[in-house]
Amino acid sequence: MNVVNERIIESINKSGLSLRDIEAKTGISHTSVMRYANGRSRIPIDKLIKIAEALRVNTAYLMGWIDDPNPNVDYHREISSPKDNEIVDIFKTLSEGSQEKVLEYALLLRQAHEKK
Repeated sequence: MNVVNERIIESINKSGLSLRDIEAKTGISHTSVMRYANGRSRIPIDKLIKIAEALRVNTAYLMGWIDDPNPNVDYHREISSPKDNEIVDIFKTLSEGSQEKVLEYALLLRQAHEKK
């Protein structure tokens, strides 16, 4: 399991919601939520955002980008520049596998930047 899987499970446990509750809130089947949480299926970003909203945590927290599950800034809604919009639009057109590769690369870039 990776940080996303661990944080989904942790957030589900803290929320008090059942998988059926999450299904009702997101439209994502409870079996899919379980597969995402257990790492048996890769989670598309649009589904991760829906799950984060249902669990009332920040998407960036589930991704492992920040440590606070409820920061003041809602990062997945803070798209403010044309470049931000272009990146999101391109990302949405990619296959699930390509999205995962982009996210992995972005995490590596961030780690390299933080070491400077």
